[in-house]
Amino acid sequence: MRTSTASPNREELAMSASREQSAVAYIRSGDNETPAPKPEPTKLEAMAEAPAPKPEAAETEAKAKVVRCQPFFTWLAADLALADGLANDLGVSTSYMQSAVLNAAKDRLASLEVGQAKGLASVVAAGVEERGRTIGVDRSRVIFMINADVWAALASGVNDPLGLIAQNKVDTVIVALMVRQVLSEGVAALIKK
Repeated sequence: MRTSTASPNREELAMSASREQSAVAYIRSGDNETPAPKPEPTKLEAMAEAPAPKPEAAETEAKAKVVRCQPFFTWLAADLALADGLANDLGVSTSYMQSAVLNAAKDRLASLEVGQAKGLASVVAAGVEERGRTIGVDRSRVIFMINADVWAALASGVNDPLGLIAQNKVDTVIVALMVRQVLSEGVAALIKK
């Protein structure tokens, strides 16, 4: 293998010429002969060439209709006070309780159904109006997955004919709604079943 940019030497030229001659001879030798039978594919090759089994249609639709949301959730003073009270009751730090509450809220969002979401649409719409005027205490990034139909049902009450309200703002309100539900239920909502 050449590593320099200098002109090729005689050995390299000879190697190149011999490779070229052997390639031409190989191609010409195949003209007169019948093609050799293909060896049987190995088990791994057969699996790679086999068509993949088709997943159930419902599973495919469900996977295609998932929305990934990444809002910055701002803890309001009242919510933070409730989380702090729960943390004191359990003897854990406030940041630990915040994480537990957010995880419980994400679990609720994952299990929410379209009918329930339609019932909460007016609360989300009011929250979008309110959220622009309130000042939060602590911001944290929340990442959650939600069914697209559920998200659409939750956001259906938001009056935004010109599309000026950002999805992150609606996502933040949705998380805030779930956080308030978890906080209102107290420690019982945080215990995994």
